[in-house]
Amino acid sequence: MRLLFAFVITAFGLASHAQDFTFVALGDTGMANEDQYRVSKAIENTCYNEKCQFAVMLGDNFYHEGVTSIDDPQFKSKFEDPYANLNFPFYIALGNHDYGKYANDWKRGDYQIQYGSKNPKWVLPSHYYTWDFLNVRFVALDSSRLFWNKDVKKQEQFVSPLMNTDQWKIVVGHHPYISNGSHGNAGKYDGVLISPFSGDKVKKFVEKHLCQKMHLFLSGHDHNLQVLKPTEKCPNPFVVSGAGAKVDDELKTNRNPYYFQKATLGFHLIRVSQNKMEVLTMNAESKVEHTLIIQR
Repeated sequence: MRLLFAFVITAFGLASHAQDFTFVALGDTGMANEDQYRVSKAIENTCYNEKCQFAVMLGDNFYHEGVTSIDDPQFKSKFEDPYANLNFPFYIALGNHDYGKYANDWKRGDYQIQYGSKNPKWVLPSHYYTWDFLNVRFVALDSSRLFWNKDVKKQEQFVSPLMNTDQWKIVVGHHPYISNGSHGNAGKYDGVLISPFSGDKVKKFVEKHLCQKMHLFLSGHDHNLQVLKPTEKCPNPFVVSGAGAKVDDELKTNRNPYYFQKATLGFHLIRVSQNKMEVLTMNAESKVEHTLIIQR
């Protein structure tokens, strides 16, 4: 028998008056393999009942080196075809693999932005951007640019005023703040300390501009499903949803406290209402593995 665990977190902030809605979050998808299609089918089955409004794609959209033009055939093989049966928009974040072999070929991210002019299903108006949906403000970061200390000031200036709202605030980006997967925590990515590659810029950005104001942080990068507990500096949960096309079995049990983690294909389904968010961890068979309830 599968057990369903539910945990409740009381978030800060004022309630907003709006309708309920549902969306999905998935990451690290760009493989055009059987597993990507399996997850897509699971989303299709889930959203048939849940009436999902949109998807949030959490980066590494095109393995292993991004796209080379707005007409790159990978747009068809790794996005259009796998998600042909999902008739809602995809809000996109960019990941390290979207920026080429060394993760700093910036024009490759530009091609993904330009592709939105060809396909309205692909929503990526800029490297970092925001959108409001009913009672939620979404803020999409470009964590790869933060990682390389590029546009940090511009992203700071962009983000700061957006967080001063009484809406639910959900931040999305590719690199996690904390993770029990192989890449680890920001500031210690892949076991690297005191280096440009440690993710220290990501860590400082989240702590300075987001921790005390957001309600949920969605990321990918590690190829598994995690729901992590708040930290001393960040009184909000963290979700890693990087199992949209492949799985990494490495998951530490003693790095960060967690509600749930599992090395399995899948995605997250988020239900939003006026005073509550439900974060459902879904596997590739459309089964609920775990539920986190966030209350305001």
